[in-house]
Amino acid sequence: MYPWLNGTFRQLAQRAQRNSLHHALLVQGPSGIGKTFFCDALTKSLLCKKQENEPCGTCQSCQLFNAQSHPDLHRIASDKQLGVDLVREAIQKLTSTAHLSGNKVLIIERADSMTESAANALLKTLEEPTGDTYLFLISAHPERLLPTIISRCEKVNISAPSFDECKQWLSSQNIAGVTDDIIRIYGHCPLTIISQLENQQSTNYADFCHSMEEMKRGKMSALVLAEKWQKESDQIVLWLQYELRQIAAANIHNSLFWQIENKLKLATVSLQNPGVNRILVLTGLLLDYQKL
Repeated sequence: MYPWLNGTFRQLAQRAQRNSLHHALLVQGPSGIGKTFFCDALTKSLLCKKQENEPCGTCQSCQLFNAQSHPDLHRIASDKQLGVDLVREAIQKLTSTAHLSGNKVLIIERADSMTESAANALLKTLEEPTGDTYLFLISAHPERLLPTIISRCEKVNISAPSFDECKQWLSSQNIAGVTDDIIRIYGHCPLTIISQLENQQSTNYADFCHSMEEMKRGKMSALVLAEKWQKESDQIVLWLQYELRQIAAANIHNSLFWQIENKLKLATVSLQNPGVNRILVLTGLLLDYQKL
């Protein structure tokens, strides 16, 4: 168990042991902090035949879980939007009797990506769950969920570790390339940091900062910089947000800062549209940044 998850996990595992765990949990928090790992660990405890605070790891249920073949664990996971058919199929499985005469669990990853029809299909199960059934909805953007879904779940807030906790844990894992800037840019989210380092984003960030300096000195235009980095547009917005936070700390009364911050928030949304002109969006942001 990741150390920053321990406290919350113990509380819920103890409630599960006392049969006082809410049947539907909305596990929410930023990406890259282990929400899915958290739900998997809690599920393993719920399915374990010994029903202790920690799963035994040796019973038939634990062995099936470890083999990723437990018949009473159902999961909806997709990088795409979650449609109604996926949800209905999972709900149908939940209505069947448990294969191992114990609990049944449905984990929905990226629950905020459910279509409205899918969310509505889930509502009845949330309102009238079958016995010994648990639903875990995982979300990094709970504000995108229908209010009716949120109101029927118990919220479990998972926070990123502090800067020092994150840095210490990454050091204990012998993760190379970690810098203070990288930890702050990715919001102290350890798993995101590891993923970004594997994708050489630490090097990319340093290169981007160099390109920004070239632009400030007039050796590179905003358009050329945008063309160079268009494939990393999401990262560029994140890096610019970090740079702006650094500027704000020194000069928080700069009105232009707040204008650019709002534009960055809008860019975060618009860049999710496959048809958006990324070069145009980035060029506009970089031209504004030049004025600071």
